[in-house]
Amino acid sequence: MQSNKNHLFGFRLMLLVVLVFTIACTVAYSQISKSLHIGKLPTHILGAQQPDVTASLTTPSKQSGVAPYTVHFTGTITASSPCTVAYCFIRSDGSHGSSAPHLWTFRQAGVKDVSDSWVLSANYSGWEQICITSKNIKSNKAEFTYTATKKKPNITHNVKGTTQLSGENAQFGTTYTLGNAYPFNITIRSAEYSVEPVLIGDRLYTVKNDEKFLILHMIYHNPQHSDRFVRWDSFGFTAVDVHDQNHDGLLDLGAETDNTSVSMNLKPAQKKDVYAAMIVPAAGEIPKLMIKSGDQQVLRYNLIGNVKGLPEVYADTTDKSGATALSKINAVPGTSYSVGVFSFKLNKAGYADISKLGDAKASEGEKLYVINFTLKNMSKGNAFFRWDSFQRKLTDADGVGIGDCLDVFQASKDRSFGDNLLPAQELTLRYVFNVPADNAPKTFTVGTGIGRTFVFDISGA
Repeated sequence: MQSNKNHLFGFRLMLLVVLVFTIACTVAYSQISKSLHIGKLPTHILGAQQPDVTASLTTPSKQSGVAPYTVHFTGTITASSPCTVAYCFIRSDGSHGSSAPHLWTFRQAGVKDVSDSWVLSANYSGWEQICITSKNIKSNKAEFTYTATKKKPNITHNVKGTTQLSGENAQFGTTYTLGNAYPFNITIRSAEYSVEPVLIGDRLYTVKNDEKFLILHMIYHNPQHSDRFVRWDSFGFTAVDVHDQNHDGLLDLGAETDNTSVSMNLKPAQKKDVYAAMIVPAAGEIPKLMIKSGDQQVLRYNLIGNVKGLPEVYADTTDKSGATALSKINAVPGTSYSVGVFSFKLNKAGYADISKLGDAKASEGEKLYVINFTLKNMSKGNAFFRWDSFQRKLTDADGVGIGDCLDVFQASKDRSFGDNLLPAQELTLRYVFNVPADNAPKTFTVGTGIGRTFVFDISGA
């Protein structure tokens, strides 16, 4: 009996010791934590911190105009650190704006300007918002109400801060404000006709032998108190020829300073010198020009006598306005001319001293005739060239074609050439012809077949 009591006492004593030890450890840990400020582990220790991405979108809440009407949206995507985001525009009717999804890589913390447009054909109230699909984040809803007008509004043009201008007929050098929802100022400084290629961004535009360019030099000005996004379709340009045929502008807008394609936000009061081009018939003046805003406001210009004529070498002298472009150009050796995407300059022409150059060999009763020329790639991409890239021809004093082009060689090597020219790369090459020994060439003609042809007098060679 005494033994059982002793065992019970020992067990109770052991429990008391364990309890005291536990309380002591808890108190000690609490004191140490307070003194060392130990709490929850920081997030960046537990795992990589994700970048903070936000988005916002705006458009005027009330809009009106003749249908079809374009609602424009502008917005931003902001990232707190480098990341790649995928985003799209979602709409209240369940559709998606533009092509989706878009991808954008932030190489550092920053802001990405975005924009979208929605064409409506009837009254509508709704919204559009940005959806960051890669982060499951959505912007605010840019809500709007569009009211379609039944007829064109009476058009009056006034420049903000000045008195109202009367009428729809516009003049060069005068500033006009177009647009109700998104008013914007436009001034045509000058215009000109040209047959030379037009470079905008990475694209080099060319015309056929029965066409020419009408080029407008303008000033875009944002009169609003907020940023305004502009690009080629901010205004529509249409030239009307003498047969009342419309010729719309290129789907591009160039910056005068560096020929880049304009697609940017203009800050409040910011101005931008830009140019636009239309492909029009080669013959005669273009009498009318129309500029139209997204909500159907129109400016009409009388172009007769107001457009600079073509350079003398391209102009038909029978048209005193200088507006008619020749399809065949009398060219001068030593001068560069645009042939397709290349610049072509004839350096010299003459018979070869030998009857064989590389694989090109003169037949009996014939001689080799060499056209030495310089070629330069004027485009922003690689351009391939070989012996048959151009149409080329030698003619005699009677205008009859003579000889055959056998090949094109490099300047210093009797070896056939066929390769890409890099952007702005320049090479000197040689056409080799087989011509009758008793019939000297008088002219050399070169062209693409659809563009203008250039005729060089080589009778003195």
